[in-house]
Amino acid sequence: MAALVMLDPTGRVERAGDALSPRPEGLDGKRAAFIFNGHGFGVAQFGRLKELFEARYRFADVLYRVKTNRWAPSPRQLTDEVAQFADFAIVGVCA
Repeated sequence: MAALVMLDPTGRVERAGDALSPRPEGLDGKRAAFIFNGHGFGVAQFGRLKELFEARYRFADVLYRVKTNRWAPSPRQLTDEVAQFADFAIVGVCA
């Protein structure tokens, strides 16, 4: 009988845990981060999502980043930048 073995194509698995982070009471005055995976079909949609959020909320500052490799987990440098900068992040996978 044949066996099916599933492999992780990223080569590593990092797990932060199952607990949800605290939610902000509101978004006005917060520093927002928008992280997009860069998939070609979602460029316009994710950019529009950012515009809609900026029209509705008064963010103190905004960070917008596009991952260089849409298939791999975010590089540590990117997650560290977001953690140091933002009060919250919106992460988009637009495939």
